[in-house]
Amino acid sequence: MDHIPFDYPRDGCFARAHEMARVMQERGVASAKVFNYSAPTSLTVPGTEFGDITWRYHVAPSVNVTGSDGGTRQMVFDPSLNKDRPITIDEWQRAAGGPAGQRIETTSSSTYYYGPANVMDSSSKAGDIYNDPSHEATRATLDYMSVQRDLVRAGLKP
Repeated sequence: MDHIPFDYPRDGCFARAHEMARVMQERGVASAKVFNYSAPTSLTVPGTEFGDITWRYHVAPSVNVTGSDGGTRQMVFDPSLNKDRPITIDEWQRAAGGPAGQRIETTSSSTYYYGPANVMDSSSKAGDIYNDPSHEATRATLDYMSVQRDLVRAGLKP
């Protein structure tokens, strides 16, 4: 999926996740989204092509997968953190700079962005939820992030 800038993890995870969920739905795969919020520490991914990255939150789509042992696990699809394979939520949380001081929330695949009112209170489900059913904002954000990536690589933007 060349139109999704997985190689620019600095920003745009919400659009990457939304587009991946759309493609999965198109292909008949039921998915959800897993949000990882810094609470209170930041999420930090060191040593990327774009330097150390710090996020307030990160999101990726997930799918329930039945393993060879017959057990079902929620696996996260996030090529910006792991290109090789889907990973467990614990592995994904560690790859995104955790798990200490973080809040994990799972939403439906239709959620474009979810901002908890109180990140520190995991029992609270209040907050801002945005959807992008037409995928217009998603496409625009993916295009914007691709341009930002190319500008950084060209040395035209820090």
